[in-house]
Amino acid sequence: MKHFFLLFISLGLALPCTYAQDVNGKWIGFLYQDAKAVDTLDFGEIWRNGERNGKGNFYAIELFFSAHGNAISGTYHITADFDSSLTALFLLSGTWQKNKKIITYLADDKEYGISAFCYNKANLKYYEKDSFQYLEGPWEGWTSNTCNPGIVAVWKPISTENKQAKEPSRKVEITDRLQVSDSVLVVEIWDNEYEDGDIITLKLNDKIVLSNHLVTKQIYTLRLPLTSDYNLLEMAAVNTGNNPPNTAALRIKDGEREQVFILKSDMRKSEAILIRRNNN
Repeated sequence: MKHFFLLFISLGLALPCTYAQDVNGKWIGFLYQDAKAVDTLDFGEIWRNGERNGKGNFYAIELFFSAHGNAISGTYHITADFDSSLTALFLLSGTWQKNKKIITYLADDKEYGISAFCYNKANLKYYEKDSFQYLEGPWEGWTSNTCNPGIVAVWKPISTENKQAKEPSRKVEITDRLQVSDSVLVVEIWDNEYEDGDIITLKLNDKIVLSNHLVTKQIYTLRLPLTSDYNLLEMAAVNTGNNPPNTAALRIKDGEREQVFILKSDMRKSEAILIRRNNN
């Protein structure tokens, strides 16, 4: 199985009480594909406000970035604005030039979806405006046939959360993939080996859903609603117990079937499951 690494790190402060230039996490926006597409500053703000009057094709996109130094890993999820059944997910890699405020990515590893969607790359400029962070710039795609050029704009709010300034930097490795049919999952967690004091935190799409949980032989159950078509369930170690790394069994049930996964994590690396929700 090909392993895919997401690299997480908290970036420094650039504005008072905000966490500007934090490229980590999910960005939403659009790809406007047209032979005459031109990179024009601030079209991201126009699109965010619902003004999309171009004659070309618009596609809704979600970019998930995780930065470690100047290296970027993540996912590229695209859905046709005119037909939500036309969708695909790519794994991406790239660079984050913080001093120049530029992200360059390459999405050339397709995980799911319609074969007609293009492998692609983009060169995105970062800027901030009215409590939002934006990334926008020229887009280039290719398949066995030619893909029309385009422009990309994605955005997310500037976070004002009281985050820890020195959150440990750790890699997140996707070790398993799962396709489910239900929008709510039942997840059972227990120690499949022997109890040695392992404490873990579970994150779904980078949001904590179970905090500082002591893993024991007793099964702990929680229900997780899936808010996206593609979801990352990460197990992060809070400590390393008496016998590192932390190890836990996760049984995931989606109403039709269940599957057991064994995840291992330490203070340098977390393991995760990429979950695709099938809406058909």
